[in-house]
Amino acid sequence: MAKDTRFPAVAGRFYPSDPKSLNREINEYMNSTAGPQLDLVGGIVPHAGYMFSGRTAGYFYGSVATAPQTTVIIGPNHTGRGAPISLADHKFWETPLGSTRLNRKFIETLHHKSDLYQLDSLAHHSEHSLEVQLPFLQKLNKDMDIVPICLGFSDFALCTELARSLRETVEELSLDNVLVLASSDMSHFISEKEAYQLDQEALKQAVSMDAKALFNTVRDRGISMCGVIPACVVIEYLSQMDSVNSQLLQYTSSAEVTGDKNSVVGYASVAYYL
Repeated sequence: MAKDTRFPAVAGRFYPSDPKSLNREINEYMNSTAGPQLDLVGGIVPHAGYMFSGRTAGYFYGSVATAPQTTVIIGPNHTGRGAPISLADHKFWETPLGSTRLNRKFIETLHHKSDLYQLDSLAHHSEHSLEVQLPFLQKLNKDMDIVPICLGFSDFALCTELARSLRETVEELSLDNVLVLASSDMSHFISEKEAYQLDQEALKQAVSMDAKALFNTVRDRGISMCGVIPACVVIEYLSQMDSVNSQLLQYTSSAEVTGDKNSVVGYASVAYYL
């Protein structure tokens, strides 16, 4: 049985817990760069603390021309808890900006369609990668519903299977205006120069929408892109659609905030649009 509400786990640490401060900060991030207005159907968006990656995430969300009605958020499992392919088993997710309902029909259809998916609250309990996207989504559309999916595996073949079942579920439910997001940071704790070089190799494949090449590049080059599996699922899902375009919107690193160029984390926002 679905738990009623998932309460925020990282408010006050990754982003402000005060609603006014959070609202003001998100407005600043989304309005700080005059980016393109795109008919977005997918994306890769960072998930660090807002002071580090908020502007890069805001560039993506500020580029949304039409707010989605349903957003599938796919993130990596940093805690190691719960099932390897976890559908959030809640009715609502809450942030300081309010509550957002989960699309239970989507979740239940997906669960019944593929044995890979498990209804599981444990993987989501303390996971930040999906939670930090929600305040931005709430600003886009307060009536949006979401489908949070937490992934903790490293098998590329499963990416194709998950993407297929996602596409079938969207079509079966006749859903329009669906946004599918991969939550991911890029290289971790290497020099700024090395992070940039490695991350551009991975992002080249992400923008080319070649999921297998992205997976192989990250694996073979030892790139610590934590959300490569979610990104591969999103790209495989979008590859089943016609005429999807792609664009790297912004790339930054933590050095822009800390000044430390010897040990950085890279952040990128990639847009997929019609």
